[in-house]
Amino acid sequence: KFCNYVFQCILGIDFLEQIILRTNFEELKSLQAMSLVWCALSCVHHFYIRLRITHGPMDWSRRRQAKKAMRVYEMLMRVMLPELYNSVMYAIVTFYSESRMWHTEYLCAELLKRLLYISGENESTVHAILDVAEKTSIVNVREARQVIRVLYQVLDDYPWDTMDESLLYRLLTMFHKSIIPNIKDSYDYAPLRKGLEVCIRHILENLPNFHLLKVIKTMIEWTFDEDLPDECLLDFGNLLEYAAILHETYTFKDSLHRDLFPLVLELIASENRLHSLLGNRVMQHMMDRHNNRIHFDTPKIFFDDIHFNITVGEYRTEDKAFIRKYREMIHTTLLASIQLHGVHRINLESSYASIAIMVVEIPCGYTAAAIVCLAMAIQECTLSDDMIDFENSHRLHATVMAIMSLVCWVHKAAVFYDYLKTVLERRAQFAPHLNPPIRATYQYAQHHILWNKPELFFEDWEARYGLWKCFRTRRSRVGSITNLKQIVSQHEIS
Repeated sequence: KFCNYVFQCILGIDFLEQIILRTNFEELKSLQAMSLVWCALSCVHHFYIRLRITHGPMDWSRRRQAKKAMRVYEMLMRVMLPELYNSVMYAIVTFYSESRMWHTEYLCAELLKRLLYISGENESTVHAILDVAEKTSIVNVREARQVIRVLYQVLDDYPWDTMDESLLYRLLTMFHKSIIPNIKDSYDYAPLRKGLEVCIRHILENLPNFHLLKVIKTMIEWTFDEDLPDECLLDFGNLLEYAAILHETYTFKDSLHRDLFPLVLELIASENRLHSLLGNRVMQHMMDRHNNRIHFDTPKIFFDDIHFNITVGEYRTEDKAFIRKYREMIHTTLLASIQLHGVHRINLESSYASIAIMVVEIPCGYTAAAIVCLAMAIQECTLSDDMIDFENSHRLHATVMAIMSLVCWVHKAAVFYDYLKTVLERRAQFAPHLNPPIRATYQYAQHHILWNKPELFFEDWEARYGLWKCFRTRRSRVGSITNLKQIVSQHEIS
């Protein structure tokens, strides 16, 4: 009986191939089209299942028959699509469900991929598979998971030049409901959470930049709207951070536009420390064009005579205009973040990384002045706040030292560096706890100064003078070179 069935499948493939070559598919009815698709799927399924049999002398024959069955299936798709797409898609989904075929994930995914590439109906296909997953989740959770696994294999490397916002919104909504299940939901999304996350990640990997920005904006808005438990926020935040990592930033005014950047800053300034941490990480990934984030994991001193593997960005007028536009908001936001959550080391280090990335990505005098102003504000708040934890104040002062040294290192501010070294050496002798690196606990010697002696902290006028000296000298040098070029050109003309 088995041999007879195999023989019938071989004949069936040959007959199907002849039908494809001789039939006028413009006159084909929906029911007839579905019957042909079921026939092709049945043969493909049979021959690919046989490939699992132990290797033997007939192995080459099985592979040849399986390849022929897949080739005939592709031929059928090409003559039916896109005109008969609805009938074909319904036939495939029905066959998978009734034959309990979803567990053969690789074969299901390969057949759907061919449908996807030939028809070009990417959004309709994903919607149809999601419909099956939702309906199946009510009666058979295991099969619903298998459906989602098939979907994320289909989406693994599929390029999305554009995507309908409704599909993106549906996927994000399903993932959101899987994180926070509600008894009012019509379907059971909770068991599908991991699979939906993988689906969305695969889609994000193949989305263009402007779609990624929409995803980031939508997810930040949902973060504000919903009171997510911490565990759920971590899952949701991981996906949001992944979207920010995938986004490629060229100019800040285009990526961090006026509808998005204020939301990111609002997230950073949130009273919820996980929101603040998430906002900092999103901003870092979207501003870090030269992959320097790894060098700013914790505050450290940037000595002028040491080479650090840090890529300093090029000066761009549009970047300076961006920082000028949002300077006050950035100052207020990062200062609030440190005041609210600086007691937590991970939050403090994250805020420091955001500040450091701005210094190296927008290397101009305006940025340097804005960041030094922020660092001085952090120092002033730490000195004036009597309620702040003693050891936490050390970490904040160490962070200020790290920020100041980075500004000096990036701009090669010699005079400012001399002043910084003076403060650094005084601290090293009498208050090493005020210098980086930051520590979990501090130990003090008898000669260490534990009160706020003014000589151990930065003076505002000294910082201003150091910046003025650095950038005034640089402007004078540029002006001298320009004048020299003009003199040389006039001499050549004469």
